Amino acid sequence: MFLSILSKTKRSLSLLGILATIGLVHAETYPMPEVPAPTALKIESAHSNQNAYSGSHTIKQAIDSSLETPNWHAPGQKEVDGEFVFTTPGTIDYISFAQANFSKVELEAQSNGSYKKLGTFDLDSGKTIRFKKPLTQVQKMKMKVTYEEGANPSFSVREISFFQKPDQTINKQLLKVFKDTSCTSLIDNPNEADLKQLPELFQIIAAKLKTGKYEDKEFRMGSYKAYSHPEYAAKVRNINALNPFDNPTGIYGSQGDEIIVMVGPTHGEQISLSSVSPMGINSGTYPLDQGINKITLDRDGLLYVMYHTDISTKKKNIKVHIPVGSGKVNGYFDITKHNDKDWQKLIAKAGHSMFDIVGTHSMMILATEYLKKYSPENITNSVNVWDKSVAAMWKIMGFDQYPKPHNNRQLGTSVGQGAHMFATWYYCGYSTGDNGVTLKNEVIAPGILQGNRLWGIGHEIGHCYQHPFNWRSMSESSNNFFAQLILDQVTNPTNGNTNASDMENPCKYLLEEAVKGKPFHDMNGWVKWGFAQNSFYLYFHKLGINPNFYPTLFESLRRKPLSNDPYEVSKAHLAWYERVCNVAKTDFTDDFEIFNWFVPIDIKGHQYGDYSFKMTKKMADDAKARIAAKNYSKPKYRIAFMHQHGKTVDLWGQKLAGSELNGFWTKYKENAKLSPEVKATKTGDRIKVTNGENAAAFCVVTNKKVVGYYDRQQFDVTNIPWNNTSKVYAIPIQTNQPYKLIYSEKRK
Repeated sequence: MFLSILSKTKRSLSLLGILATIGLVHAETYPMPEVPAPTALKIESAHSNQNAYSGSHTIKQAIDSSLETPNWHAPGQKEVDGEFVFTTPGTIDYISFAQANFSKVELEAQSNGSYKKLGTFDLDSGKTIRFKKPLTQVQKMKMKVTYEEGANPSFSVREISFFQKPDQTINKQLLKVFKDTSCTSLIDNPNEADLKQLPELFQIIAAKLKTGKYEDKEFRMGSYKAYSHPEYAAKVRNINALNPFDNPTGIYGSQGDEIIVMVGPTHGEQISLSSVSPMGINSGTYPLDQGINKITLDRDGLLYVMYHTDISTKKKNIKVHIPVGSGKVNGYFDITKHNDKDWQKLIAKAGHSMFDIVGTHSMMILATEYLKKYSPENITNSVNVWDKSVAAMWKIMGFDQYPKPHNNRQLGTSVGQGAHMFATWYYCGYSTGDNGVTLKNEVIAPGILQGNRLWGIGHEIGHCYQHPFNWRSMSESSNNFFAQLILDQVTNPTNGNTNASDMENPCKYLLEEAVKGKPFHDMNGWVKWGFAQNSFYLYFHKLGINPNFYPTLFESLRRKPLSNDPYEVSKAHLAWYERVCNVAKTDFTDDFEIFNWFVPIDIKGHQYGDYSFKMTKKMADDAKARIAAKNYSKPKYRIAFMHQHGKTVDLWGQKLAGSELNGFWTKYKENAKLSPEVKATKTGDRIKVTNGENAAAFCVVTNKKVVGYYDRQQFDVTNIPWNNTSKVYAIPIQTNQPYKLIYSEKRK
């Protein structure tokens, strides 16, 4: 169409002349320039020495040119190799490993009849290997992936492709009209002859830029920031890999679409374009070079610039331009650039099934349908809550005090079916299989914060950060430390309710489980995190005794893990007790004793993998002896009973708030002293305490053994051993005060 317009104009048509006719050109008719695309070498055959997962998961699936067929999957192999034979010898500039779950590959190439070792290569963020000098006349290629000792290997890759880059002579021509090869701005007074030498698309772009009428410039032209490799944080922080998609373009495409991507100076860095599927994280990735790139999408998806590098030194932004005619605009919301009025316009126009929401610490890729349905007017409250939640986790782990060069956000995404919520490498998934109820109540509406709704995403994000203080059997409880953290630091201030919590009072489980001799390992999951992790947060952070405790502890755990054996957990179990005491320089042995931390145990279990727990009495005694030898002082308060119970309990028809129970943390904050007038009476099987509101808890001792702990001033002793030796004690908050006898059956 544009050619026919030009034929009716003078050959000496100026830039303004082109502009005069450009109004007749609709965006959808912008012509695709004749730009050569990378060439994939044809593979004649491939074989591997390892047994595949099944007949449909062999190396052949990795060379069938389809991302939709099964992957090449060889689980449990410490070493996986493959050999690829090319139909004709060719030049290789880069190798693409689609959806590979490994990061290093050892390569050999055969040219002129003999193999030559090329070395071991790191896959970049786009899962590609790029050679500084092209490999020429390659007949065959060997690869080997070796997993580190102790790793749980599960080799998997969807597709392996070998590419030769095209010759791009047009890039020099572009610089005669545009300031750089991103084609986002014009040089001063471009020459008409140079302009006319360019393909029609670039003439149109030049004219649009001249008048400032370029469509959707905000999303089609971007200056993209450098981000750390997502796996880097995993390595230096011992957490899950973070978000790989920090640079959304706001553009999407369909399988088979030809996309033009213009890239400015890359400053020696490597970038790619990734196409992310509508639901989930599976993606196709395409290396980008400075200048014009032409790619064909092998799957539908939103498009992201993958710019990952070492950010320990300052890196320059890279300009990327996806012109009109390539892909469609979906837009994205960025809390640093947009407000709720912008949100209303952006989400209303969004045409893709998913939409990007970018915060400062967090990012969400959520189902557009439910964003439009449940949050059409505002999103800033939700983004601020997500950001504050992640920031709280990073701060408690000492990321600010012990800086490392990583800057990726925490990612969450809608997924179609499966688990209600889950955590995995790179992201947390939130199901839309319940017609958006999860997204409505627990993800996109935390700005409303109905009750403790933020607990769900806190629990899942917590899975991404729990590794330093986690061991098998604790995997569904230690992460709740982070869920409770954000209820305490984000939900409570937003709601104005300082007591909101999903923590329960430990006395319930001490009564039902600990006094019966049950080892800590076998106790209810709620009390496990409530004592093992959260008690120390309450003691050191909420009470202000040492607000630097957890950051220091996490740094200690990063430098020296609890154990190097993930399958035998008794070492980690005891090491946690010692590490807490050593970092705090405080002897918490009495509190650990109350929770049966040192009760010998010999079992085998399964939680995200098989494990054994074989802790002997000698092992426990040795651990306690090592702490005793340090001569640390005791803690100021008895933390075994301290809690932040946020629910109500039923006391014979009377509703008590958590803050009305004994042991609530604010009593510790006040350093409340036990009343000298505290006493108890017994009527039938009911004990009633008066003046006992400042006790940490009450306990019943029968035959010189504690048989029950209680967190309220009225309790029933029907189901515990009771005889003429039974006594009731009030337990002071302070460790320097002894238990106070308030009732004796023998004396009554």
